[in-house]
This record gives sequence, structure tokens and C-alpha cells, in this order.
Amino acid sequence: MDALIDQASRTQDEGARSALYKRMQALVDEDVPHVMLAEGVRYRAQRTWVKGFVFRPTFPDMPYGSYYYDLYKAAK
Repeated sequence: MDALIDQASRTQDEGARSALYKRMQALVDEDVPHVMLAEGVRYRAQRTWVKGFVFRPTFPDMPYGSYYYDLYKAAK
């Protein structure tokens, strides 16, 4: 796979690059190097006047948790 990635990154011909990416996808489908796990959708609700929320995927308990000092009340 690494050789295919290197070759695709150096190839300037779009057709050849597309064929390499299709071959890589076929290898992934055959070898199944990872299994996608179902994870529930999480929602965050807040008032329209609350500003400053930044989505950080690595933050624990995201999107519920956040740094409170980033949040502020917008002037009306």
C-alpha cells in the first residue's frame, strides 16, 4: 500500500492516479485493515446569544463539554 501511495502522489497523469486510488480502495476492501464502529450522534444545544464555542474533536466529552472561558454572552 505504501508503494501505491508513493506512486500515486508522484503521478501527474489523472487517469493513472485514479486507477492507483481505485486499486488502493480495492485493497482496503479486501484486507479490511480497520472496522468502522457505529457511534451515536451527539448534539449540542445552546442559546443564540452564547458565542465562542469551538468544536475540538479531541476534547473529552465533546460536543457537550468545552472550555468555559471560551464562551461569552453576545451583546444584543
